[in-house]
Amino acid sequence: MKQGKLIRRAVSAALAGCMMFTLSAPALAESTDALMQLSIGSYRSSSLLSEENSFPAITVNGTKVTEENIGSILGAGKLSYNEDTKTLESSESIKGDLTIDAKGVNIELHGNSGEAAVGGKLTVTNAQDVKVTAQSYVAVLGDVEISCDGKVEITSEESPTVAGNVTVKRASTVAISGEWNGYHIVRGDVTIECPVPVTIQNKGTGGMASSIVYSGGKYVYSDTEGGMPVDPSSTPINAEANAVYITPVAARTITLTNATVDVPDNKAYAGQTVTVKADARAGYQFVRWEGNVALSSMNSQEATFTMPDEDVVLTARYKKLFTITVNQGTYTVNGTAAAEAVKGDQIVATAGSAPAGQKFSHWEVTGVDGLTEEQLKNETLGFTMPRGEVTLKAVFKTLHKIGVKFSTADKDTAIEGETVTIKADDRPGYVFDRWEVNNGDVAVLDKNAEETTFVMPDAPVTAVAKYKKLLGITVNSGKAYVEDTETDAALKGKLVVIKADEIEGKRFDHWEIVSKNVILNDLNAPETMFTMPETAVEITAVYNDLNAITVHNGTADVEKAVIGETVKIKADSREGYVFDRWEVNYGDVVVDDKNAEETTFTMPDSMVVLTARYKALQSITLENGKAYAGGEEITTAKKGTEVTIKAESREGYVFDRWEVNYGNVTLEDAKKAETTFTMPAESISLKAVYNTIHSIHTTFCTADPASAIVGTEITVTAETREGYEFDGWAVSDGVELYDEDGLTAKFTMPDDDVTIEAKYKQYHTITMVGGKGTAYDADGKEITSAVVGDKITIVANDRDSHEFNRWEINPDNVILEDPNADETAFIMPDEPVSVEAKYKHLQSITMNHGTAYDEDFSETDIAKAKQTITIKAEDRYADGLVFDHWTVDTDNVTLADEYGEKTTFEMVNGAVELTAHYKARVTVFSVPAKFEEGIGEHSDETWEKVGETATITAKIDEETFPGMEFDYWEVIPTDLDIGDIHSPTISFEVPECEVKLVAHWKASGMNPIVDPDEDLDPGFGVETESSDGGAGGAGAAIAGVAIGGAAVWGGYEITTRVILHSLLPEGAAIPANRGQLALLVWNTAGRPEPAGAPAFADVADADMAKAAQWCTEQGIMDAKGDRFEPEGWTPKFKVIEVWNKAFPKQ
Repeated sequence: MKQGKLIRRAVSAALAGCMMFTLSAPALAESTDALMQLSIGSYRSSSLLSEENSFPAITVNGTKVTEENIGSILGAGKLSYNEDTKTLESSESIKGDLTIDAKGVNIELHGNSGEAAVGGKLTVTNAQDVKVTAQSYVAVLGDVEISCDGKVEITSEESPTVAGNVTVKRASTVAISGEWNGYHIVRGDVTIECPVPVTIQNKGTGGMASSIVYSGGKYVYSDTEGGMPVDPSSTPINAEANAVYITPVAARTITLTNATVDVPDNKAYAGQTVTVKADARAGYQFVRWEGNVALSSMNSQEATFTMPDEDVVLTARYKKLFTITVNQGTYTVNGTAAAEAVKGDQIVATAGSAPAGQKFSHWEVTGVDGLTEEQLKNETLGFTMPRGEVTLKAVFKTLHKIGVKFSTADKDTAIEGETVTIKADDRPGYVFDRWEVNNGDVAVLDKNAEETTFVMPDAPVTAVAKYKKLLGITVNSGKAYVEDTETDAALKGKLVVIKADEIEGKRFDHWEIVSKNVILNDLNAPETMFTMPETAVEITAVYNDLNAITVHNGTADVEKAVIGETVKIKADSREGYVFDRWEVNYGDVVVDDKNAEETTFTMPDSMVVLTARYKALQSITLENGKAYAGGEEITTAKKGTEVTIKAESREGYVFDRWEVNYGNVTLEDAKKAETTFTMPAESISLKAVYNTIHSIHTTFCTADPASAIVGTEITVTAETREGYEFDGWAVSDGVELYDEDGLTAKFTMPDDDVTIEAKYKQYHTITMVGGKGTAYDADGKEITSAVVGDKITIVANDRDSHEFNRWEINPDNVILEDPNADETAFIMPDEPVSVEAKYKHLQSITMNHGTAYDEDFSETDIAKAKQTITIKAEDRYADGLVFDHWTVDTDNVTLADEYGEKTTFEMVNGAVELTAHYKARVTVFSVPAKFEEGIGEHSDETWEKVGETATITAKIDEETFPGMEFDYWEVIPTDLDIGDIHSPTISFEVPECEVKLVAHWKASGMNPIVDPDEDLDPGFGVETESSDGGAGGAGAAIAGVAIGGAAVWGGYEITTRVILHSLLPEGAAIPANRGQLALLVWNTAGRPEPAGAPAFADVADADMAKAAQWCTEQGIMDAKGDRFEPEGWTPKFKVIEVWNKAFPKQ
């Protein structure tokens, strides 16, 4: 068909009936705004109802909402108002545009799965919260414009969110989310005109919107929740990213004192750079800034700061200026010349050049306190400016000559008050004594120091160094020292140290003063001192001879000594002997203690010889033991020695006592294995006597100690045995237990071996047959065994499709507290126990096109007899079916209401199957047709029971279309058998789906039709299974019809062809299947290489495989696993939709 003819048909159809389209219409309109405006949605006529004063003012699509229509505002219960929650809520998708004005009312719009919540433009002029959600489809198919007082939330699951633009003029928060990889979740622009937080998130990878404009004021944003804020002035929002979190920033106030800022109205946003400038004030100087914000410089008259997220207060502080007068000099203020200064300024004054013959002396200062004399003497004077006027004067004085004798001065001339340093010369044979300056008229700082200072008088000066002569010192056999320096001369009054020489074979004794003119501190010390007299001194050191010392059987602490010296001697140790006394062999010597092994004597004036004498030791004989003295083992000792004896340890025995074999000896404690005695004057023999250690034989226990002598206290402990419980003790004769405590007991060891055994009860198994229950002990612990007498609790497990009935227990002589309770108890016998829980089987419920619920309204497919079950039919309205009645396969089941979509019955003791039966929608259209307000006048809708026979007769308005005669029927579904398709009256068995019939009439010049042999578009509204001219050769199935929208196939077919001829590349044929469409898109895109290798099992052509792979990677087309279905039928509206997705700006 030619393009001009198609356009004339499209315009004719639009003028006649304002043609309606189904869900894919917005995709068509997106590319064809210039061609035609499409109205999407369901039109329902409504009358204006009265408004009550107590009811909120709500207007929906121009209709006021009242208490009479709150349950079905748009008809069919699609939109209702809940007075309790003040919520306007949709129960299903709303077709077409939706405009709401509902101040103070919440709005919640929900789409059916796979459908939009709003099928056109959504406009909200007043509301509280606004929430729009959809599942697996776009939430809004048109633009969105919202003004409300609360939150705005628009979300879609696994789908883009809005097909057009989003504009929010007023709200408290905004949240938009969806999931799409191929393109933005908002196809158009997002504009936020109010200062509120905004979240936009694509959970896929296709970006957020074409653009995002935030005109609600200053703001920052981040690309993650709680992330680092970004200033959009430096980095704008990237709409191609997948998330943005916008936070508004309020302007903050700047309060100023004596200053101005460069921002209007003294307001700025957090993060903004602000310049502040202090006012100029006559007679004052700016000092610093005071406030609650950090400036780039707190002391600069002009500075900058970064605005914080709070109000700022700043005050400029000043100081008063004062004058400075300097006579005979110059000054600077803070390093520069200035006429005035403020308190705190740093002032530096410098004296001028001195007049001839004069020199700077000091400063005279008025107005400055705290200057030291030292500061005033410096030619450069620095000080801090006080609060007041300052006057300074540099004072100069006459220079006077300085003369010296036997010395030097650090300068030749000086002024009055100047310090002069003088130093005495070195003179051999003399030592410096003192200074005289101007015959003593001028004071010297230290007149006895070789180097010192004086203060210059206002007259010339002569300084003279005075000296003293040195006196001789002679030390025979020694040396003299003055101030640690060896010398042979000294001044009168000096302290002199003398030291005697060391001479081989002699020892210093005393000093002899030959000159008789000094007194020594210590005449007998080899090192001493004296004060130098007025004449020379001579002194001699006097020594004594050293005599030899010989000690037999011993040693002396020195080999030689002088008369009168104390000498220490010590006798040697000799085995088998003990020291007795010292014997003097030579020399006039008296030993201090002749019977002590270690003693002393005084050295005579001759050599000395001494001998140590000894006595023999007595023997000590021990059986089963050892003797010790002084910490060492001994076998002999002398009389009176303190001896310790220790008995040996013997396996199987324990010490009892010591026995004396011979010798007169008394033991301190004969009952102790370790004791002592004093050695007599004879040899001795002792024997250690022992007692036997008896054994303790244990079974299933331990004894502590494991063996013992008679009378020992024994503690026994029973073992912990797996599978057993302790039950008591069995002991041998003569053993009496006491202090029995659980697994422990005690007894006193008899004079014999002992046998003891711990007795136990055995644990027997508890078997829960089939794992259908659990056993617990008295503490609630899960167990699988127990001992006789234990109380056992058993609990039956829950089982799917079963209900507990009773318990069976083996052995049968075990008594259950309650055999019919799912939790009961019994006392454990002395043998294994087996317990089995018995159940009743729950019967199955099979639902065909419905769901069953138990008393708790939980979904179920099982029940027990006499249980009340609620059933609810499946909602199949989307498939063109409405509920009619129930049937039951069991005769003894009675439904409360067999015609109710929701009803109840009492469960029987057997399986039950229930089936919901439906009526199918049968819609009859006529082509050509007359239109009124978008509703086909010649479209009839009826509901017929599935499985029954329906009879339809074609009719046409002969006044509107005179001379027309019936031609043929077009049918959906295509395999429906209607008999003769050319008969105006047909009959058929109603299938379990919606039936759509189009009666075609033969053409007239007034109303041309499409050639039946030309391909139609079965994808509009209802996609067909084939295009092979089914239903008696009608060429294809008719286009889908949206109930309430009354879209007519003829207008759709013309319009889509016109759009595609203007949209596709020139000369391109309209693709008839998925493979042709993928090739056309890929070729037009420039044949790009896909990211991955093509891997579709049903695509053989190489180019088509690349095209299919690239289109699925871009999200333009989808695939089913490893199959692309290139021969699959593609309706024209799908071609337009895919093309707009691939080339959105074309």
